[in-house]
Amino acid sequence: MNQDPYAPPRQDLPDGPGTHFRATRISEAEAELIRRRIKSLNRQSLALGAPGLVLQGVGNVMHGATGTLIQIAGAALLVVGLSTYARMRGRSPWFGALGLLSCIGIIALALLPKRCHHCGATTKGASCAACGAPAPQ
Repeated sequence: MNQDPYAPPRQDLPDGPGTHFRATRISEAEAELIRRRIKSLNRQSLALGAPGLVLQGVGNVMHGATGTLIQIAGAALLVVGLSTYARMRGRSPWFGALGLLSCIGIIALALLPKRCHHCGATTKGASCAACGAPAPQ
């Protein structure tokens, strides 16, 4: 147990064993900040991941050391792009390592459930059922 004994109690934590997580509802201003963050992360992931895939394809067509270097650069861009995509979906950036599997990694990451940026609950649809925050796309 790593809780600070001097910290005030938080309302969003369970009260005891067997209780379910209850997140507090968020304000419209917080929701807008989360919405903007999700959109920004989505744009960044596309701006990094798409060129990474293209570079992998180009490097695969080329032969020799140049082609290998281009493939490595493409894989690096894809991993960084998928790390940003994982953050956009409320996951750890370490899931970006799935980019080393190229297209299979993209599919695996897309199939992982989304998590709320505010409370961490698994979400479906346009908003989190637990706190009302906008859900990742």
